[in-house]
Amino acid sequence: MALLKTRDLVKNFGGIRAVNLLNLTMEEGEIRSLIGPNGAGKTTVFNLISGILQPNSGTIDFQGVYLNKLRPHERCQLGIGRTFQTPHMFSRMNVLENIMLGCHSWTGTEIFENVWRLPKARREEDDIVRTSEEIISFLELSEEKDNIANSLPFGKQKMVAIGRALASKPKLLLLDEPCAGLNESETEWLCEILLKIRKKGINVFLIEHDMGLVMKVSDTIVVVDYGKKIAEGTPAEIVENERVISAYLGSP
Repeated sequence: MALLKTRDLVKNFGGIRAVNLLNLTMEEGEIRSLIGPNGAGKTTVFNLISGILQPNSGTIDFQGVYLNKLRPHERCQLGIGRTFQTPHMFSRMNVLENIMLGCHSWTGTEIFENVWRLPKARREEDDIVRTSEEIISFLELSEEKDNIANSLPFGKQKMVAIGRALASKPKLLLLDEPCAGLNESETEWLCEILLKIRKKGINVFLIEHDMGLVMKVSDTIVVVDYGKKIAEGTPAEIVENERVISAYLGSP
């Protein structure tokens, strides 16, 4: 069974077709990249998979579950985590608290149990803190744990956003331009983190313009242009593909 599968996915905005009959199949154990020129429909694809947008036609399946009618939080509960191009921090919360918020998808105590601090609520709170601290250590943010999140440098805010998504215990992590705004050393750091995430058994699907990182970490690359898939293959295959070169550089 494929981890993620889209069939003939279409999304229109008025007279503009942003996603055009897109077919994707992602298997377990992959880092997959979605690339293409600006305006190619990449973020729209992620918005459709995560439930922020609904397709005009076509289907999306995740581990055999039909997603089209599910809301974003229900998809998160199934195991789809997501970050956005710009990290959004909760301004009065520190790094630990921002990451703890990502645990909402698997917590289940009721208001009554939390108000009265019943044993189930205390155990769940301990689990949330332990999970969040493990993620902070994994992302090498331990020194920042008690700092207000939106006071951090932009690159570390990006890591906090990834940590919040990891706190939801995803099976599939969607990362929308995680390199945007990072310097060279931060990009190298991110590359190492992505490979470590895959070793933890989490599948990664990313949109990225930094082709150095894409070529270094990707098992498979999908290229879209004007919402339509024009190529799919290994990094070695994509870099030699004439349609990809034409989409990025133009035809002579």
